[in-house]
Amino acid sequence: MSIAILDWITNSCGTAHTMIRTCNNEVTFNGQINAKNITDLIKVFDNCIIEIKKTNTASMSSKSDSINIILYIDSYGGTLKDCYKFIDYINIIKRLHKVKLTTVGM
Repeated sequence: MSIAILDWITNSCGTAHTMIRTCNNEVTFNGQINAKNITDLIKVFDNCIIEIKKTNTASMSSKSDSINIILYIDSYGGTLKDCYKFIDYINIIKRLHKVKLTTVGM
């Protein structure tokens, strides 16, 4: 089953500058690292985990099976505080949901 979430976030001028997209177990983030974008990225990750768990429930043989997610990041920068917020979130979901995250910087 393919998951396709397309989320355009606009700036105050109304032009799109950030995109968060998912397909199966891949998440692509294009944009600036800031509080709003990281909050949106976390929401997309939560939905991705839920959908992967729904899809793979039958095939997951034990609680030790992990969820593999690939995160593609194409960002021109942002705030370090918000980056740490996302890192903290990733560390939590790794423990709670046994997520194995692969990141690809573009």
